[in-house]
Amino acid sequence: KPAPAALTQKAKLIAAKVVAAPKPQPAPPPRVRVLFVDDEERVLNALQALFRGEFDVSTAPSGAAALEMLKANPVQIVVSDHRMPGMEGVQLLREVRKTMPRTVRILLTGYSDLAALVGSINEGEVFRFVKKPWDNDEIRDVMKEAAAVAAKLGPPAPKARSPRSAGSLLVIDTDASLAKGLQRLISAEAVVHQAATPADAAKILQVHDVAAVIADLRAGAAGIVSLFKLLKAKRPETLSILISDRPDSEVVADLINQAHIYRFIAKPVNGRELRGHVSEALRRYAAFRESKAAKALGLAQDVAALPDGLVPDTA
Repeated sequence: KPAPAALTQKAKLIAAKVVAAPKPQPAPPPRVRVLFVDDEERVLNALQALFRGEFDVSTAPSGAAALEMLKANPVQIVVSDHRMPGMEGVQLLREVRKTMPRTVRILLTGYSDLAALVGSINEGEVFRFVKKPWDNDEIRDVMKEAAAVAAKLGPPAPKARSPRSAGSLLVIDTDASLAKGLQRLISAEAVVHQAATPADAAKILQVHDVAAVIADLRAGAAGIVSLFKLLKAKRPETLSILISDRPDSEVVADLINQAHIYRFIAKPVNGRELRGHVSEALRRYAAFRESKAAKALGLAQDVAALPDGLVPDTA
């Protein structure tokens, strides 16, 4: 017969296998975030009561309030009434489409003639219409479909950083009027610096975060060509925009081939054209910055996960 001590040890081993520590359960997926927009409080209360058990629900009493909320807290689904004072639902969903194209958009409407809205709705690319008063089963089905689409589209875009924090603009021109005019056009998006010569511009570039350089060729063709080539080699994220009334074809060809200038604008400068190019340059620069920050964060996390004394090869 086995000794009592051996039996005791065997019992412990059996118990250890039977009463094993339970495997940790994965955390439940985050609930889909939904924003309901309506100027009638009773409607918002009804929708919140209907869906708060299924979704992470927020409400807004107007289109303007909804846009402000979305800046701080992006959602995956926006459900808006159409007929609201100030900003109608179609206008709201159009703005949502522009700024958060991955957000699923649903329109609530009490109108019987939906055909009258189709032209405007095309701009907002509404996922579904839900007619008021709604049927609870019908709207549940619509929301279920919307949640499935939202899951495929991925999480909503994070809060957009103000372009003002993503870089400034630098104008090189002997006349300060271009810089002043651009500042008026772009005041909500970026700070505009002005330099009379390429040499002055180089000093500004050393101390400021510049997203784009806008240079008038009359400020010194040779210096501008050299500066643009230097930016291409050392700071390719900073875009170059050339302005001229009498461009030298050889200079422009050289800048295209060697400096990869972002845009060429002929004088007289069209304000709308300039603003469009500059706004796009700011967006590209912001995207570069965010990508660089994400890469740096990923590297830092990789380093933190390594055993002491080991450093990854970042080459």
